[in-house]
Amino acid sequence: MKLMIKHHACILRALIAVAILQLAPSTFAGESADPIKIAINNWSSQQVLSHVTGNLLSRIGYNVEFHPADTQTQFQTIGNGNLHVQVEIWEGTMAESFNQQLSRQRMVGVGTHRAKTREDWWYPEYMIDICPGLPNWKALNDCAHALATPETEPAGRYLAGPMDWERPDRERIEALKLNYTVVNVPNSATLWMELERAWQKKTPILLMNWTPNWVDTKYPGSFVEFPAHTPECENDASWGLNPNLTHDCGNPVEGWLKKATWSGFQEKWSCAFAVLSKINLGTRQLAAAASLAEIDEMSPEEAANRWISENSNIWKTWLPSCTKSLVLMDSVAATAAAAPGQESAEKIAKTNNCLACHSVDKKLVGPSFNDIAAKYFNTPEATELLSEKIIAGGTGIWGDIPMPANPSVDNEQAKQLATWILSLKP
Repeated sequence: MKLMIKHHACILRALIAVAILQLAPSTFAGESADPIKIAINNWSSQQVLSHVTGNLLSRIGYNVEFHPADTQTQFQTIGNGNLHVQVEIWEGTMAESFNQQLSRQRMVGVGTHRAKTREDWWYPEYMIDICPGLPNWKALNDCAHALATPETEPAGRYLAGPMDWERPDRERIEALKLNYTVVNVPNSATLWMELERAWQKKTPILLMNWTPNWVDTKYPGSFVEFPAHTPECENDASWGLNPNLTHDCGNPVEGWLKKATWSGFQEKWSCAFAVLSKINLGTRQLAAAASLAEIDEMSPEEAANRWISENSNIWKTWLPSCTKSLVLMDSVAATAAAAPGQESAEKIAKTNNCLACHSVDKKLVGPSFNDIAAKYFNTPEATELLSEKIIAGGTGIWGDIPMPANPSVDNEQAKQLATWILSLKP
């Protein structure tokens, strides 16, 4: 089984590599080999899409790292250049922090997803029988007693997300005179655990939800309809139902979902910037990606691999022509510069799909080039030995996965590849 999984993984990597190699050449070259650091938040669609993005960037040749990040403070961290990429920026909970960094020119937007977002109070469909006036917000006080718990009574309980999912729920409760108490949960998993428990027994529950999300596929329900959101609702007390307080409205109903990078990203990783600008998903596509993690119980990495294997018609359109000629400023570039007039080892490796199963510094299906160089360090006639293996293939030295033969590589190209790989010795 393990061998079969590795075999399928190799095929997936090869398909990605072939798609990249089919693209037209470009002039993007000499980019940084420093790792691109992608922010990871605490909900499933963002985690899966981040790993999809990182997977594709690493297949192109970039070094990628994933770093957990607080939903609000991440933007300052990206602005400082300590993180580099955020693939899901939600208008309802992140607009203010994000726009601050944009206005200071510390971050740069790289496009908006087709998906429309909404983040607000939500209830499962059976709540209509318990609170007949829903979805109108004015019905909430009439059924607050049914939603009361020992920690909130006599007020009803509203289950909100983690504190870093900053929303003015308490301000809204005060402005609209709602008889409710906000109870924050530590993570999204707690929200869904509480929803599952209530769903099984059909007990009253009112909680935060959002779209795109996987929840509606398992738990049909609706958002509470508050007074329509406008910017004035958040900063002009004279606007709206309560002339003395702000936030007497709901959240945006069709909010944007953006992507952004550190302001120095494009200069340092120009081709990766071009890829990020093309990534674009709709509401159903993001919900489907999230369901792989939540309903099918895959890890974000597993869900990303599944999504890539099933959606090549989508991600292939995200790969611009620069992905074929990408050269990072590391030992690959140094080797090419030291051998003018010769076809670069990096180009040979890409053209013959070597990078589908190998990378310079990370084990993929096969060993990293660094590991190969270390193994054959001080081995007599290592260049000739590796040249033969590159052309003929083989098995047994690095495990059970066979290395396929490469008859399209001639003797001179194989020797050039072998020389480069051995130059990576510690």
